[in-house]
Amino acid sequence: MKRMICTLGIFLYAGVVCAQQEEHVFVIEGDSIRCNSEYVEPLYFDYQDEECSLYKTIPVRLGNGVAYVVNLYNYDVAQRDGGDFRMIEVMMNERPVFCLKQSDGWVSLDDSTCFDVVPLAEGSAALLFKGFPYPCEPELLTIIALHKDGAKLVFNKHFVWAAREKGREGYSLVLHDGFAKYGADGEQLNQVAKYKVWEEHGTLMFGGSYGEVVKGAYNNMTAEEVFDLLFGGQIRYLQETFGGELPSINE
Repeated sequence: MKRMICTLGIFLYAGVVCAQQEEHVFVIEGDSIRCNSEYVEPLYFDYQDEECSLYKTIPVRLGNGVAYVVNLYNYDVAQRDGGDFRMIEVMMNERPVFCLKQSDGWVSLDDSTCFDVVPLAEGSAALLFKGFPYPCEPELLTIIALHKDGAKLVFNKHFVWAAREKGREGYSLVLHDGFAKYGADGEQLNQVAKYKVWEEHGTLMFGGSYGEVVKGAYNNMTAEEVFDLLFGGQIRYLQETFGGELPSINE
């Protein structure tokens, strides 16, 4: 399991996605799904010989009548680690057409939603999954495209999920390329860029950066208050699971 505790001074995630324009996350060419390999980071996996258990089964039916089943699994040895599930299996007509695994895990978006489904043109759809938010590292945005009887990983990058909307205007997800870094007086010390994934005319788009995230969101908070706001939940989860005292950010 990744190191879960870090000091406030290393909030900023070093990896920066160098997208300077807007483009399709994926396109359909005949029966094939094509994507930009630049946006697909490799996944880390080390549970090859371990037993897994079913977390949830979720049917996905598209407007053209095509039906998929998404099975989510977690590995028994990882039940006490972060993340709700570590394997995604897509099935169609009772046969698997796609499988994706990673050790760090994905999480449900809320009590009733494990992932977002965005129906798109040409009988396709996008499934958006959120990685477990380890301290000091933005969570994963994993996107799987569905088309006809196939599925493909088309996007897998670390971003902070800042805001998501599903409504009449379509789907949109605002992303940040890292965490803000603050000094002892609560003043923001670094720049954090904004990116976006959104639905447009039946396609899924990715764009950025759209400038710097507004400074000063935590200017009236102490460094310890900012640390607790961002990472207190994960630290308390570890305390309840494994026992022990909450660390000081000065240690």
